[in-house]
Amino acid sequence: MSGGEILRQMIIARVDDQVPAFEGRVYDQALDSTPYPYATLGASYGTPDLSQDIRVRARTVQIDIWTDSDKGTCEALTDAVWEALDGWHDTTRLKMPPLHVSLARVMDDPHGSFHGIVQVEGRVED
Repeated sequence: MSGGEILRQMIIARVDDQVPAFEGRVYDQALDSTPYPYATLGASYGTPDLSQDIRVRARTVQIDIWTDSDKGTCEALTDAVWEALDGWHDTTRLKMPPLHVSLARVMDDPHGSFHGIVQVEGRVED
């Protein structure tokens, strides 16, 4: 299993544990019938970190927050995900320094719901 895949699993577990408002609805991908609110993992990418003597990749992962209530609720959930992940690390499964939130935003979704985004960056040793 790649470092990126392990990191995604760890992020799902961390958000599920730290944001009880999702009531366990934190997924890699949700179904259309998934009740609100919930979080999914969105786009991710990695780049080599050539400044290291060991194999390290800079990883960026997007966490998407979905709700149908209002922007204020979406903002609160987005902030809760931010707080759960910014500065967090778990070296029991993966060698990594703390994650850093590089972006957070809330917007209207064309389907009538509200969409929050939290983007985290970290370095993962392969």
